This record gives sequence, C-alpha cells and structure tokens, in this order.
Amino acid sequence: TPLGIYVPFKEIASYHMQRSLQRIRHEDGFRAVSIHANMDYTKNDLAVVQEELNDEIIPRVLSQVDGVTTAFGGQNEFVKKSTESIQFTLILAFVIMFTILMFLMKSYAQSFLVLGLIPLGTVGAVAGHAIMGLPISFLSFLGIIALGGIIVNDSVVLIDRYNNLKRKLNLPPVEAVYLAGLQRFRPIIMTTLTTAAGLSPLIFQKSEGGQFLVPMAVSVAFGVVFGTFLTLLMLPAVLLVIDEDLPAMRSKVYNWFKGSN
Repeated sequence: TPLGIYVPFKEIASYHMQRSLQRIRHEDGFRAVSIHANMDYTKNDLAVVQEELNDEIIPRVLSQVDGVTTAFGGQNEFVKKSTESIQFTLILAFVIMFTILMFLMKSYAQSFLVLGLIPLGTVGAVAGHAIMGLPISFLSFLGIIALGGIIVNDSVVLIDRYNNLKRKLNLPPVEAVYLAGLQRFRPIIMTTLTTAAGLSPLIFQKSEGGQFLVPMAVSVAFGVVFGTFLTLLMLPAVLLVIDEDLPAMRSKVYNWFKGSN
C-alpha cells in the first residue's frame, strides 16, 4: 500500500482465475498463435480439409475479430515449397529425356511423340482417382511423374523395334509398325501387369500409416494401364502419320511453292 504495508490481494481487488498464454510467439514480426491438428488419412485428404477451412470455417471466425489473418503451415507449407522446387527439376528432366531420345531415335518427331504421351497418360491417373473415390493431391502428382517414366520406357521399346525393322529390313512403314506391335506386345503387357499387380497391395491396404501413399500408387497403377492402350493403339497410328503422311504433305507444299514461283 502507499504506507508500505502488505495486505492480502483479495482485500483490495476482485479477480478470477483463467488460463493464460504459455508464451508469446512471433512469426515474420507479428504475434502469432499456432493451431495444430493431426489428420486421419483413412477418412479424409489434406486438399479436402483445407478447402473446407478456407471456404467455411476461417471466414466465419475472421468475421468475429479484427486485425487477424491466417496462414497455413505444416504439411501444406511443405507441399507448397516442394511444388516450387520441383518445377525446375521437372523441366530439367524433360530436357534430359528429350536429349536421350534424340540420340536413340535420331528423330525430332518421334522424340516429341514419346514425350507427348506423358500428359495423355495422366487421364488414366485421374480416372483411377475417380474410380477409387480419392481426391487428387500432391502425392498423386508425384505418382504421375513416376508414371511418365514407365510410359516412355514402353514407347521406346516399340519405336526402337519399329525403326530397326524399317531401316535394317527395308520394310514399309505399315508392315514395320504391324510387326513391331506383335513382337513387343508381350513385353509391354507384362510390364503393365506386373506394375499394376505389384501396387495393388498398397492401393487396397487399410492401415492409417500407409494411407497417404495410396494416391501415388493409384496414379501409377491406373495410369500405366491406360498408357499401355496409348502405346499399343495410338502410338502406331501416329508413327504411320509421321512416316507416310507428313513426307507427302511436305512434298505437296514444296511443289506448290515451286509452282507459284
């Protein structure tokens, strides 16, 4: 007191007990409060949870306070950083693959054709997620990247055999692509079946610890099955267009320019 006498606090003030902050935390120069949660991957997915938070829960909470903003960390922050870092390596991987294909096939058209099958293979991965009732996540994208390597392998096996039949045996393109499809049918099918069968235990496992790997396995398994149909059906047709129709078109365009001059 002003007289220097100590008295019990309850005699001079009213108070009530409540829990206080254990510490004051700052992030990027602002006071911050962290909210942590673990997710059950057997029942939900990160993208679905985050969408519900952004669309429903966070706007309702922020409408009751002023001067408060939100930011996601944890796995969401990890995915964001990984996505940014993978962009450069993905471009580098495509450049390396194209260079290797050029040395192997000695054809710009065939090299671009093989790389063009990779985006089309994602259709099978997306369809697989729809069939399994799974949302597409960052791990699904990683599975699609792995799928691209398998599709390239199958395509190279078929095109390499096609080029050998055409160059060494002087077969016409139609006969060469037919024989190449027959001779490489079993290796390509075996690659597809063994890959899909090997991933099936991971796709259908129910343990909580392995659920986050299921989207990656679905992307590879369903994508490689769909990619096999692209390799065996679409690839031979485009090869015939490149080797038969395009030269004829170039000849017609050349003759037209020559005649007009």
